[in-house]
Amino acid sequence: MNAAEIASAYLRAAVLAVLFSAPILLVAPNAFAASSFPLIVDPVDESQRIALSGNTSGEVRPEFDRGPVDDAFPLNGIQLQLRRSPAQEPISSVATSSVATR
Repeated sequence: MNAAEIASAYLRAAVLAVLFSAPILLVAPNAFAASSFPLIVDPVDESQRIALSGNTSGEVRPEFDRGPVDDAFPLNGIQLQLRRSPAQEPISSVATSSVATR
């Protein structure tokens, strides 16, 4: 296969991926919106906070702390991953399986 054929194959794969993914993009937002409800229903009690061990890079140490930053400071590269509730899991499974089976 030459470079043009490889590029053409990648382009076809990308187009097919978009075409097969488009229906879920139209259906999934409605499925999630219909079942959405507030997960935090009480005021946050600062005395009840806990530190989650093993979730912070080893480079984060007090000697590197440069103090507070402005509220508008961009925090690029930060990821927050939350576990879905048991009620949300079936909705996510349906959305995922409909994409995977296309």
